[in-house]
Amino acid sequence: ETTAKMEDRCTFFLEKKRRRCNFPSVSGTSFCTHHAPEIPGQADSGMRNVPCPLDPNHWVWEKNLQRHLKKCNKVKVKATQEGLSCFSENVNASTSDAEDGVATRSLSQMSNDELLKWAARIEAMFDMAVSLAQCSPDAVLSEVAAPLAPFVSPFKAQRTEEEEDAKNDVNQKHAEQQDAIVARLGAAGLVSPRLLYVEFGAGKGSLSHWVCEATGRKSKHLLLEREARRHKYDKHHRDHNAYQRIRLDIIHFDSTKLDPCLLEDCDGVVGIGKHMCGAGTDLSLRCLLRLDSRTDSRIDCSVQDDDQQSNPKRRKTQPLLNGFGIATCCHHLCDWRLYVNKRFMIDLGVSPADFALLCQTTSWGVSGSIRPGAEVSEEQVMQGLQPISSQRKSTLGKKAKRIIDLGRLLLLRSQRFVGDLVAYCSHDLSPENYLLVASRKDSLAVAVQQT
Repeated sequence: ETTAKMEDRCTFFLEKKRRRCNFPSVSGTSFCTHHAPEIPGQADSGMRNVPCPLDPNHWVWEKNLQRHLKKCNKVKVKATQEGLSCFSENVNASTSDAEDGVATRSLSQMSNDELLKWAARIEAMFDMAVSLAQCSPDAVLSEVAAPLAPFVSPFKAQRTEEEEDAKNDVNQKHAEQQDAIVARLGAAGLVSPRLLYVEFGAGKGSLSHWVCEATGRKSKHLLLEREARRHKYDKHHRDHNAYQRIRLDIIHFDSTKLDPCLLEDCDGVVGIGKHMCGAGTDLSLRCLLRLDSRTDSRIDCSVQDDDQQSNPKRRKTQPLLNGFGIATCCHHLCDWRLYVNKRFMIDLGVSPADFALLCQTTSWGVSGSIRPGAEVSEEQVMQGLQPISSQRKSTLGKKAKRIIDLGRLLLLRSQRFVGDLVAYCSHDLSPENYLLVASRKDSLAVAVQQT
């Protein structure tokens, strides 16, 4: 009986749940009505599944498509977002007419000789990048956290017993990462009760929560996230009027139209983010640099809108951009069209197609443990069996990541920020363990002093 029931079930495999669909299959097909490409004999009557034009992640019957488009949840979300005062479509997209940057071929299609030449190019580009950034190669490839004096906030020197229990449970690594990031922000003078923190890609908002705790719940916060999230840390700040969340893609967020409530008695703005995926970091930098009236044409986008230039009064009342603290991540998702420092890449001899290959190479740095028997040793390389060892691949992947990050750092320095690319935690705690931290040379933010 159990076997018969299994045979009557839909055979569609649900990737996220790692199991088959439990709905009964339609007569004449091995799929249910939700997953069947079409109902046998009824395709002409519209009984065929098609992807929703607004969101291809879900499917609808072709005959119901027009009705679905009127009530699709994406329509409601888009209408809500377009009604926000800070919404401006593609305001943070690059204004340059750059080509797409699509690789003409992937790394897997390269011959052994081509891979060796590409590896040599990465080594040369990395050496040039660290020379331009005036930093040590070892410092930007370290797997251990950079030395830092302990940062203790007088407002909240330690977590409560309940919070410590949570920290020591499944969320331990995330709690330690957040503590490390807050400490780096404090060392850079970017922890102050009189600052507004804009967290990009906020997710559940845990980073903003702990920054807020470090300032005695006196700082102001704006959390930006394009997806809906459950179990948010916002529940701890329901009585905090200056703690807001906006569901919006960073590319559409106009930082020059911030809520006046958040800017009242505010000395400046700090952009923060934990593990910003790919081009999300570039969009975040471009977004907040629009606030800085001193930005110039060296950034690959328009950094001032017409209203700012024509209205000096508004320009004077804009908050000061104090700095950034963004942990970068997922460099393989970077996009040439959105990258903030194309001139840096061009100086390194990187074309749009090369940039796409560079992004592919970054995956070598975080590919995880290699299954037994699959690791390529140096002996195999010397024998000519393989072009590059697994260890060297890992190093090349990390260098590719740092090349992309150093370009971002150099852009911030060109805008009169002082900063660095630092390992904020160990590689064991997080393979993506580098933080792009920068503060203005004339920043008004004052670091919270240790008790």
